[in-house]
Amino acid sequence: MPLSAESRPVRTPAYIGYEQLPMCGVNVQLPSGLKPYPTQKLMMIKILTSLRNHLHALIESPTGSGKTLALLASSLAWLADYKRQRTESRDKCPVHRQNGAGNKRAAVAVSDSASAASEQKAVVEKENSATANADGSTLPPDETRESVSPDAFLNAEDEYDRDFLPETAGKRRATLNADASSSSGKRSRLSKETEEVETGCSCMPRVRIYYGTRTHKQISQVVKEFGRLPYAGEIKHTILASREQSCINKKARASGDLTGYCKELHTPDGGGCSYHNALRPKYDKDYKMRNYLNSKAPAAWDIEDLVTALSAAAPSAMCPYFASNRVLNEDADIIFCPFNYLIDPIIRDASDMKLKNSVVILDEAHNVEDTCRDAASFAFSEKEICDALTNLRDTHQKTKDALSKTRLTSEGREVLSEFSEYYIVTVAFVEELQRWFKDVGSKVDVKATGAVKYTAILTWADLNAALLYDGGDPRRVNLLFKDDSEEYKTLFTAISTLMGKSDKKDAEKEDELKGYRPAPATAVLIEKFYVFLKYYTTSNYNTTYRTFISIERNEPSMQRNNKKKSFEPSIQVRNADDWLSARSASTGDYHPILQGYNVTVNLWCMSPAVSFLDAFHESRSVILASGTLCPTETFQTELGVDFKARMEGDQVIPKERIFASVIPKGPGGRPLRATYENTSKSGGHFFVELSQVIKCICDIVPHGVLCFFPSYRLMEQLLDHMQASGVMRHISKIKEVITEPRRSSDLSDTLRRFDEAIAMPKNFGGDKTGALMLAVFRGKVSEGIDFADNLARCVITVGIPFPNAMDEQVLEKKRYNNENEKTLKLLSGDQWYTTQAYRALNQALGRCLRHREDWGALVLIDERFLPNANGQNANSKKLSKWVRQQLLVFPSFDEFSTGLSSFVSKMTAADALKAAEST
Repeated sequence: MPLSAESRPVRTPAYIGYEQLPMCGVNVQLPSGLKPYPTQKLMMIKILTSLRNHLHALIESPTGSGKTLALLASSLAWLADYKRQRTESRDKCPVHRQNGAGNKRAAVAVSDSASAASEQKAVVEKENSATANADGSTLPPDETRESVSPDAFLNAEDEYDRDFLPETAGKRRATLNADASSSSGKRSRLSKETEEVETGCSCMPRVRIYYGTRTHKQISQVVKEFGRLPYAGEIKHTILASREQSCINKKARASGDLTGYCKELHTPDGGGCSYHNALRPKYDKDYKMRNYLNSKAPAAWDIEDLVTALSAAAPSAMCPYFASNRVLNEDADIIFCPFNYLIDPIIRDASDMKLKNSVVILDEAHNVEDTCRDAASFAFSEKEICDALTNLRDTHQKTKDALSKTRLTSEGREVLSEFSEYYIVTVAFVEELQRWFKDVGSKVDVKATGAVKYTAILTWADLNAALLYDGGDPRRVNLLFKDDSEEYKTLFTAISTLMGKSDKKDAEKEDELKGYRPAPATAVLIEKFYVFLKYYTTSNYNTTYRTFISIERNEPSMQRNNKKKSFEPSIQVRNADDWLSARSASTGDYHPILQGYNVTVNLWCMSPAVSFLDAFHESRSVILASGTLCPTETFQTELGVDFKARMEGDQVIPKERIFASVIPKGPGGRPLRATYENTSKSGGHFFVELSQVIKCICDIVPHGVLCFFPSYRLMEQLLDHMQASGVMRHISKIKEVITEPRRSSDLSDTLRRFDEAIAMPKNFGGDKTGALMLAVFRGKVSEGIDFADNLARCVITVGIPFPNAMDEQVLEKKRYNNENEKTLKLLSGDQWYTTQAYRALNQALGRCLRHREDWGALVLIDERFLPNANGQNANSKKLSKWVRQQLLVFPSFDEFSTGLSSFVSKMTAADALKAAEST
C-alpha cells in the first residue's frame, strides 16, 4: 500500500551515495558500491555509442543482468550531458545567445534556491499591486505599467527549454483525436513556438527519452530502478497511464466503461469532472504541479504514488490521469509509458507524443513486431458503421431543426449553418463507407446457409478495387484519397469542426453548439478509417494489406451482459439483428448483409514496418531491449530499420548454477517429437513418455516447476492421459498441480495459489514439496511474470511453439513474405515462421533464473533440438546465447535423471549451508 501524502519522504539532495563511471566521454552515475557486470558495461557502451551517433540498437541481455538499470543509467547520463551541451549551443547561437545567457542565469538561480523564486514572486506581486488606486480599483490600462505575472520567474529553466527548437518543426500529422478532452489538454506554448525554426539558429534541438514497456505493471518496476539513480528529481519524468490505472472518480470507476464515461464527461454536454477542474488554475502548469509533488511524493514517484498524493490534495482532490498525461507531459525529460502509447497512431496523437529527435527505449521488446502489425491493422463492424451513420443523420437533422427557429443569435445561426453544411459532407463519406462495407462483406460465399461462421480473404488488389469509385453517381464520394488532396482537406475540415478540433472554437461558440456535435464513437470510427487511409496511401503500403471478412452467427447466449451507461443511446435491442432493423428507417432502409449474423471486416497489415516507421522515422535513436530478442534476424527485415548496434549479453549467473538439457527420448526409449501427427491421439506413445518425464522431474526438483506446451489442446490431452494412467495421482502427492486459466481475470487467483503451494506446501497435503504449473507458450504465464528462486527451480518446455499453421493471418503473413522475399529483402515465410517459434520458446525459458544468486534447470523436450550428423543444428542457433552455450544432450534418459539429481542435490545443499550461516 502506498504511503499517505502526509508521510511522504522529503526528497534528498541528489548525488549523495553515488559513484561516477566514465564511459564514452560521459560520467555515468551509479549507486555507491554497485559493481557493474561485464554485460552491463558492454550494454552501457553500446547505448552511449548509439545515442551519440544517432544509431538504432538491439540489446539482448538475460534477466538478472541488470538490464533496466543499465538502460536508465547510460541514457540519462547521456541526456544530462546533452542538456549541458545544448545550453552551451544556445549561448553561441547568433539568434538566441543574448537572451539565452539571461535565461540560463535565471534557470541556475531558480534551481539553486527555492527561496529565490519566492522572493522574485513577492517582488512582482508588490510591483503589480502598486498599480492599484487607494480605493482598491485599478488604473485604466493606458495608465498602468506593464504587469508581470508572479509565475514568470518560477520556471525559467522550463521556459528556456521551450523557447527554441523544442521538439519538431513543420506541421503535425493530421488525424482526428477520438478523445474529445485531449484537444483542450494540449498546451499551446510548445506548439506555437515550434512551428518553424528561426533562420540562422544554431541551437541543438531538445531531446526527450521515451521509455516504453509492455504493461503498466512493468512501469512500476522501471520507475523503482529510476529511483535508485541520482537523476531522479533532476531529470523530470512523468508516466502516461490509462484511466484504469489513475482515475479517482468513483462514479466513472463504477460505470463499467471507465474510459467511455470519462470521455463523455468531457464532451460539451458532459458536465465535466470535478477532479479535472480542480487542476485549474492553480496546478494546470507543469512546474506548478511539480512544485506540489516535491513535498508530497518521492522524487521517483510512480502512478500509485501520484494517485495517493493527488487524492489527498486540499481543498479538492485532483485528477492523476490529466496531471500525468497532460500537465507533467509538457516539461518531462523522460516519459514512461506502455508500448501502445508510442506505436498505436491514434493513442500516440491523443497523448501528444513528440518523437522527433527523441530517444526511444522499448524494453521487453521481443513482441514489438506483433504490436506494430496490430497497430497498423483495423477492424470495422456492420453495427458500428450503422451506428455512426444514424448518429450523424440524427444530429444533422437536429441542426436543421434549430436553424428554423428565430430565437438563435446571428452568430449561433452562422455557426449552425456551417455545421449543417459540414454534416452533409460527413454523412456522404460515412454512407460511402457503409456501401464499401456491404460490397466487401457480400463477397463471402454464404450459400451453405446455417453455418456458424463464414470467412473470406481478399488480396490488396481486391481491396484497392473496392475502395475506388469512378461511377457517375454524384451522391457518391471516392474513399481512396491522399491526405494532400482537396477531397481530404474538405472532409478533414468538416470532421475537425464538427468534433471541436478546429482552432476557431471559443467559449461562446461552445455554448451555441451544445447538443449538435457527433458522438465520440462516431469520431472513433472515422479516425480509424483516416489512419488506415494514411497508411494505405503511403508509398507502396497498399500491397501490405489483406482483407479478412468474418460473418459469424449471432448467438443470443453469447451476448455480453454489459451494464447500461447513462450516456448510451436509450434504444433497447436484443442483438445486432434487432439493432440493425431498428435503425433501417434512419439509415436509408439498410438491410443487414446476412440476417442473424455479425459481420466484421478486418484490414490486416502484413508489415510491422508500416507503423514502426510512421512512429519513429524522425527519432534520434530507437533501442530495442529484452532478455530474449533472439532470433534477431527479423527485426531488421520486418521493421525496416538498420540496427547498427547489436549485442547478445552473457548470463551473469555462474554456469554451475544452471542445468540446461535436451531430452530426445523418454524413459521407455521412444523418441519425443511434439508434432501434430504425434500428438493428435491422446493414446499414442508420446503422452506415455512425456507423462513419465514430468513425473520424474517432479520427483527430483523441489518447490516450483513450470511446464509449457505449444497449445491448450496439447496440455489438456496430457492431463487427460495422466488422469487415465494414474500418473496424475502420483504427481499430486508431491506437487499441487495448477493449470494456466484461459481467462485473464482468473490469473491472479491462480498465481496466488501457486505461490502459496510453494511457500506453504504442507497446507496443500502432507508430502507435497511445491507446485507444478502447466501453461502455454505465448500465454499469460510465459511473459512478464517473475518466477524467481523457489517459484521456478525448473522450466520444462514441450516441443517447439510454432504459430497455428491453420490461422488465416499466419498463412497470409507467410504468403506475403514469400512474395516479397527478394524485392523487400524479407525472410521467407518459413524462416519467419520458425523465428516466431523460437522467440516464444526463449521467452518461456527466461521465466527461470531471475538474478545472480538464483539457480535452476531448463529442460527442452523434443528430439528436434539434437545436432545432426555434422554435429550442427541450425535451429538450435536460434536459442538465446546463454542457453545454447550450456545446452547438454544426454544419451539416455537415465543419464539425464542422474545428472539432474546431482545438480539439485548440490544446489539445495548450498542453499542449506547459506541459510545456516545467515542465522
